Amino acid sequence: MNNQNVIIYLNTPLVQLEKDQGEVIFQIKGKIVAEEVLGFQVQIKAVGNEKGWGEKSSLKKVFIPIHKIDYISIE
Repeated sequence: MNNQNVIIYLNTPLVQLEKDQGEVIFQIKGKIVAEEVLGFQVQIKAVGNEKGWGEKSSLKKVFIPIHKIDYISIE
């Protein structure tokens, strides 16, 4: 799955804390840059919450463990 554009739907949200504000992330749109035994490194293009897709996150790359993933849509 390396270099695949994907949308990752999380079964439990990620919480990103910045400047005393929390962002709850339920979906991640990006490119898988590395496939590891316990998850994926993803270069982030956009993140989504319960209101839909938001602005680009300040996160550039993140490791998503397999146990956090509900399913992956390959674009």
